[in-house]
Amino acid sequence: MKKALLVSVALQLALIPALAGGGEYQAYTFDNDEERIAAANEYPPWARLMARHTRERALLTACLADRDACPKHLRGYHYLIQRIRQYSPRRKLDLVNHYINKRHWVTEREIHAERIGDEWQTLNEFFAEGGDCEDFAIAKYFMLRDLGFAPDELRVVVAWDYTVDEYHAVVAVNLKGRVVLLETDNTIVYPRKHGNYKFLYSINEIAVWDHLGEPHRNMIAKSD
Repeated sequence: MKKALLVSVALQLALIPALAGGGEYQAYTFDNDEERIAAANEYPPWARLMARHTRERALLTACLADRDACPKHLRGYHYLIQRIRQYSPRRKLDLVNHYINKRHWVTEREIHAERIGDEWQTLNEFFAEGGDCEDFAIAKYFMLRDLGFAPDELRVVVAWDYTVDEYHAVVAVNLKGRVVLLETDNTIVYPRKHGNYKFLYSINEIAVWDHLGEPHRNMIAKSD
């Protein structure tokens, strides 16, 4: 399973220029159990991310309980979480999306110069250093978890964006059966506008889903 998962994710990045073609309407859905390919901890980048996040959990918990226990880069995190805990789910999405989108954007070139490989950022690391689009999506995921959203209501989704012809990451939220995407331009994207994307794969604390379908999986099978 682990070998197949590694091949799956790697091939997605290689195959998209050939598979993308023209855009066609495709709303993201959480009703795709047949696309589930592995437990989340079987994808090494995510497993490493979650291990670091778990180690930092005590720092985040102490910060949420007491602003004076927060490092400077986490004080805004403390303030926002405490301020909006009782807000509606939809209002929480708006405020988290705007707050994270104001953080420091780091280019792929800067990431490879400063990090070993392209490790995804924990919430603590993101607030200290900034990040790229995957890091922005992951930070939103972690903040929404702190605000009471369950793992099965959230996914970090990697997609091919037809509007700019490049890869992009967003958070998908199952909001009472209606899936919305949190975008880096501060918008909340509803299903009728999901057609800008070819969804590649998604992940949360539970599992990894491969969205490219049969052509992609046939190539995976041939590579085994």
